[in-house]
Amino acid sequence: MPQYAPEEAIRLYRAAMQEVVGEIMGVMESRAPGLDRLCDGLERYWEGWFARRELRRAAYDSTRGTSFEHSVEPMGRPFLVMVRGELLQDGVRNADRLAQWIYDESRAIATAEADGDERAPERRAKMLALLRADAAG
Repeated sequence: MPQYAPEEAIRLYRAAMQEVVGEIMGVMESRAPGLDRLCDGLERYWEGWFARRELRRAAYDSTRGTSFEHSVEPMGRPFLVMVRGELLQDGVRNADRLAQWIYDESRAIATAEADGDERAPERRAKMLALLRADAAG
């Protein structure tokens, strides 16, 4: 696995995050707003990060124990804002709480998949089922 200077790791991670968000938007823009569109976006998020799992691991490893260690995850906040907006647009109650849960759990799945070097389809499916149940109220 490549090792980067912390500044380079942050730059590469930021670029990858922008690419993943662009891919998500590409999937979502062709669909009508709603829970199905959000779930498609989440699948694209996981697939996008799975394709970039080596970079994800390298960014975390390269910044661990440095002043940049806590700079990686806040770069995902645009994803959180996008999820929240989608929930609000769909009229979901407790959109703030649910968006934070989606963000945290999606990130945890992407990290586990990167660390384990394999997809976690059961974990993805369970999260989407819980999301659908919660959103249905």
